[in-house]
Amino acid sequence: MDWNKEYQTGGYRVWHTGKVSAELVAIVTVFQPERVLDVGAGIGTEVKYLQEMGIDTVGLDISLEACRTNLLVCGTALKLPFFEERFDLVTDRGLFHHLVKTEAYEYVSEVFRVLTKHGRLLLRVARSMIDEKILWDVFSSRFNIKVSSFTSQFGAGEVEMYMLIGEKREIRNCGT
Repeated sequence: MDWNKEYQTGGYRVWHTGKVSAELVAIVTVFQPERVLDVGAGIGTEVKYLQEMGIDTVGLDISLEACRTNLLVCGTALKLPFFEERFDLVTDRGLFHHLVKTEAYEYVSEVFRVLTKHGRLLLRVARSMIDEKILWDVFSSRFNIKVSSFTSQFGAGEVEMYMLIGEKREIRNCGT
C-alpha cells in the first residue's frame, strides 16, 4: 500500500474517525503512563488527546505525508528510532495487521525493546485481517497477554476487532 498516497488523496478517511478510542481512554485511566508511543499514528488523533492529557507522547508513522501534516516522527515500527526502555505504553490502532509474519516478530522485538520494565502494549487489529492464533504465537513469548474481541466504529462503519493488552515480561538470561 502506498501510505503517502492514502494521506494525500484522503483515502485514510476509510479507517480514521478522528475520535479517540474508548479502549485507549480506559487503559490510560487505569495505568496512568508517563510516556507513550503511538505506532502508525496516522492523523495523530490519539497523540493529540494524550498530549492534551499532559502525557509525554510521540506519534510515529511510515507516511512522510502523515508525519509532515500531523507533526509525527517519520519511521518504521520495525526499527523504532528510540532508546531502550523509553515508553510506559505503546499503542497501535491498525498497523500490526498490515505486517507479514516475519515482520510481526521484528515488530514485537522493537516494541519490547522500547518499553520500560513494566511497560504495556495496547494493540487493536481488525479480526478480518489476522488470526487470533498469530497474536498468541507472536506476542506470548515476550508479553503476558489478554486478547478480547470488540466492535469499533471506523469511517467505513463498524469493524470487528481484537484487542490485545500485553504487559512486558521479565526475560532472564539462564547463563548469567
